[in-house]
Amino acid sequence: MSETLTSLCSALLREYFGEIVEKVGTFLMKQFSSFPLYLIRLQVALPLNKVKSALCVLIQHNFCEFVENEKELLNIQYNQKMFFDYYIMSVMLIALNYYLVIQLIC
Repeated sequence: MSETLTSLCSALLREYFGEIVEKVGTFLMKQFSSFPLYLIRLQVALPLNKVKSALCVLIQHNFCEFVENEKELLNIQYNQKMFFDYYIMSVMLIALNYYLVIQLIC
């Protein structure tokens, strides 16, 4: 994912879900593989309960998912397609809002 797209998705996560979800989501977006919960917690430097809550929000919106690795341990990885779809949807909503405002003015 490009740096620009990552920054935009991070800003959208912060806007809609808050700083903690944005921090966890941005960390997951920048990874090339899945991560176990304890490593995510260490990397984002947040308490475990806040990381779990953020992951619950991300999982509920299909931004990330659980995957099983070779050692049959559960890891978490982000869903790139869902992040991209969310980005496209947000851009379309912004464009629609501008269109409606212009229609009201004219």
